[in-house]
Amino acid sequence: MKHLITKDEYGGSKNRLYVDNSDPHNPKLEAYSYSWWKYLSTDSVGNIIFNNYQYSRTTSTHQSETESKIYQLGYRPQVTLFNTTREVGSPFTAISEEVNALQGQIEDLNKKINTPRTRKAKNIERKETIQKLNYLIKDLIDFRDNYLDKKKYPNNISHYRWDEFKKDRPFWYGTEWTYGLKNQFEVCDLGKRAQYIDLKSLFKKQNGVLDVNTFKSLNTSTVSEDLTSEHILKLKQYLNLPLFDHKITKTLIEYRYTIDISRQLPDPQSEKCIYLQKQLNKFNINKNTITLYNLDKLHTILINYENNQFKKDSPSTPYKFDLPDEILSLTGDPKIAKHLTLIESPQALRIEGKRQGHCIGGKHYVDSLKQGFVAFNYKGYTFYLDPSLTLRETKGKHNSWTPEDITSELFKRVKEKYILKTFNQKVV
Repeated sequence: MKHLITKDEYGGSKNRLYVDNSDPHNPKLEAYSYSWWKYLSTDSVGNIIFNNYQYSRTTSTHQSETESKIYQLGYRPQVTLFNTTREVGSPFTAISEEVNALQGQIEDLNKKINTPRTRKAKNIERKETIQKLNYLIKDLIDFRDNYLDKKKYPNNISHYRWDEFKKDRPFWYGTEWTYGLKNQFEVCDLGKRAQYIDLKSLFKKQNGVLDVNTFKSLNTSTVSEDLTSEHILKLKQYLNLPLFDHKITKTLIEYRYTIDISRQLPDPQSEKCIYLQKQLNKFNINKNTITLYNLDKLHTILINYENNQFKKDSPSTPYKFDLPDEILSLTGDPKIAKHLTLIESPQALRIEGKRQGHCIGGKHYVDSLKQGFVAFNYKGYTFYLDPSLTLRETKGKHNSWTPEDITSELFKRVKEKYILKTFNQKVV
């Protein structure tokens, strides 16, 4: 979703997410599909209500885009609805309709249980579903009557609990770095463990003791695989952030694009530095307002600057990247070639960044492609590979996710001798 920073708005095709972050402790979020169906809202005390009813295929896409964005910004809906078409402009009414719909599902299940000659095993399954629905109804009524517009709800009500949802995301549990895609408690490889030890050092107090509580609360689901303590310290120094403020450290680590911000920070006294300082003052981004949302603003400011400079910085003599034979050979497969655009020059890379609305056109990426990294566009999504042809990043417009079927399709169609050597399904 495109970030319109002057309007505090994210926009997609017929989809709008508004973020009022004037009070970081009580943000206000609203989202609309086709400008009229409001499926995300915030009550007066900061409870977020999200209607995930599958209204249409397009609206479902809008909801998925918004859900991804708000999770990236660190917001968690207190209530997620699935069974009412009622927009959440009136949360009380929407929740009441959700309760009625769930009660209707229970009635239907009871009728099926009482139907003669139904299978015993199936009825046991139905009774378990009824029990879960009753718990869900109880939670919804409790939220509606005791928390809505009164006080912040401490949990997340949905068909899945957040504790269940987090199982397919990487987290730190206690003092071990774990990876949750295969096994929730599987200790990851040595490279991950080295990163864990490196970032853990940022949570030491002035007396050398670890700030255990803040460290354990760290959500690593969005941490870049290449992020190091050096990136965090560089950003803290540039923004004049307190070295031992571990809440700020936690926010910087949890923001998905911290490493990109660090790489794009300008040299002191440069034209870009002067521009950036004016923007930081304009949007009141300082040590007291470091939130995931304001970091996203900073990232957008840097992207916009880089993409607006590509004409000014275009060299008089065109430079061409040396693409490896494996990548050049992809053009020989008609099924791939018709959707594939190779990026062969800094100018082409900057055009890609401007067209896609992300930071691939920045100086860091230009320099990396000169050193053997590779970038190309496949079906409207940008792919970025390191010299060993390992996939490092893949993004759509405005840093949207690349659908898994697109990446799977691409690598499935590549002939065996051209298969990228260490393709990692979990990209940065």
